Amino acid sequence: MKFSIITITYNRAQIIGETIESVRNQSYKNYEHIVIDDGSNDNTKEVIENYKDPKIIYHKIKKVGKLSVLRNTGLKKATGDLITFLDSDDILYPNKLEHTLKVFLEHKHIEIIVHNLALFNEHGIYKDKVYQYNKDFQKNILIDLLYNKFQPYSSYTFTQNVLKNIGVLDESLSDGQHDFFARIVSDYEAYFIHNSLIKLRKHIGNMSLKESEEPFIEYLKTLQHLYESKKISRGHYLNRKSYIYSEMARINAGNDQFKTFLKKSNAHIKLNIEGIKIILKNVKLYVLRKSYINFYL
Repeated sequence: MKFSIITITYNRAQIIGETIESVRNQSYKNYEHIVIDDGSNDNTKEVIENYKDPKIIYHKIKKVGKLSVLRNTGLKKATGDLITFLDSDDILYPNKLEHTLKVFLEHKHIEIIVHNLALFNEHGIYKDKVYQYNKDFQKNILIDLLYNKFQPYSSYTFTQNVLKNIGVLDESLSDGQHDFFARIVSDYEAYFIHNSLIKLRKHIGNMSLKESEEPFIEYLKTLQHLYESKKISRGHYLNRKSYIYSEMARINAGNDQFKTFLKKSNAHIKLNIEGIKIILKNVKLYVLRKSYINFYL
């Protein structure tokens, strides 16, 4: 079986070589590495083309700055039986493809595999497992995803069959990966590998210095779709909407102000509808558009 590994990059000439090397060092060799370059103006192209590796499919486009569009560009070029994303600053363990393939072959009904991951920075690995599970398992993880027990990192591999049934990422969304992952796991049980098979790099270039409400606005759209398609209950729908609004309130009001308010009001983490009304009133949060909260207020 052939893997398609899709990497999106922009001005990562100084570190993308490490990512490419981690793919070339895989113990399983039947793969294509599709690199979509979002108009880099450094020497990323030269770094990649210097490998002269036929397995690397390099495609540079005019900058769009929209990850959903870039990932779809990669998906449309994928010819492998199995597809996985790999960020241009992360590193695969040498057995990533071999281990994943072994599970697919042993569990032929499985269409998506999620595995553990390690975190590292300039000092080395500082967390060897993000998910604290000690054994593999198989189950529907949609609710776990909605409650942040899983995240759509570059730690999942899915079949071409999934892509045919689910479709590509929603290009009306800026990122789209959380929505894409949620759509997959709402229809398919996932097999979880407890071993870490990828290292995620944490550095100034991939950590936002200022939180944004945009991911939460996109999350609302995903949540609405899941509820309307009867993938989640009304209880989960309302709970997660409350969580989203409280996070958007915190981001817009400022962390210190929000925490002070919660202390004074002795508010619970699981905010209900009345709690949201109180938060908006106390922090004078008028920056949230009325359209987001009309049905609540």
